Amino acid sequence: MLKLHKLKRWFTVDEVAKRLTITLGEPVEPTDVLRLMADRHLAVFWFLQDRYGMEVAPVTWIRQAGDPVYDLAAALHGDKAKLASKWYEEDVCSQSDYAQPLEGLYRIEDDFCGASADWITSLGTGQGGDKITLNGTLLIDVDGRLWRLLDRFDSKLLEKDGAARVAYNHHSNFYPATDRPWPDQIVVSRAELERFESQFADEDESTRAAGEQTLLTDRERFSYQKQIAVLALALAEKSNRYSKGGAPNSSQIAAAAAEILDALPEVNRHGTSSTSIRASIAAGIDLLTR
Repeated sequence: MLKLHKLKRWFTVDEVAKRLTITLGEPVEPTDVLRLMADRHLAVFWFLQDRYGMEVAPVTWIRQAGDPVYDLAAALHGDKAKLASKWYEEDVCSQSDYAQPLEGLYRIEDDFCGASADWITSLGTGQGGDKITLNGTLLIDVDGRLWRLLDRFDSKLLEKDGAARVAYNHHSNFYPATDRPWPDQIVVSRAELERFESQFADEDESTRAAGEQTLLTDRERFSYQKQIAVLALALAEKSNRYSKGGAPNSSQIAAAAAEILDALPEVNRHGTSSTSIRASIAAGIDLLTR
């Protein structure tokens, strides 16, 4: 599975659970994956086919006197003196008059789209997820561009309204779509999964590095040295190559150890130099004969 992982662009929730069970070394269920998404540890993706969308961009509207929205609010407000002189609204603005086909992997955007944020949270809680947005579901493609998901009006309605006279993909033929993936359609991109896993790789590396800095007690060091000496004596007894004058040939043993280490990829060789091995053998034999 680890080799096949490199070939896949995205994974289902079940596949993510199986993958994390291996990489984290503990059981991970699909419900755990959904909870990670709800807690924003994993982004939610959707593999789209035969859908349409329109590229949009974030925009901040300044609402103040003279702006139609502000003037309407002022007209409806009972006490105009309490109405703020200015306020800001975060929104998105279309970047084209034409819809485009959406095919492939898209991330569900949940910063601008509060309804999608509520839906993602519901994946873990099982509650809510039914908020409506007039902007439609917002998506982010692999290049980081923001899209509004669209649905096309019924063809009979378009013919009745005369919309057929404009291009098929003109924005007037479409309306914002608010649907999101069904549970079995939710996926995670390979890059997102690897980003999540890298957090634990960093933790393991930090733990390993901290362990390397832990000093051994004399008792522990003496025990390891005696074990090394016993292994050296066993080698000397089994092969003349590792024996010299009835004692272990520490130089030959150290050279053989170096050959083994050379054959291992990316091995941590700290503390395994020939000098260190010879010194440990000598110290261990001395401890055994005291």
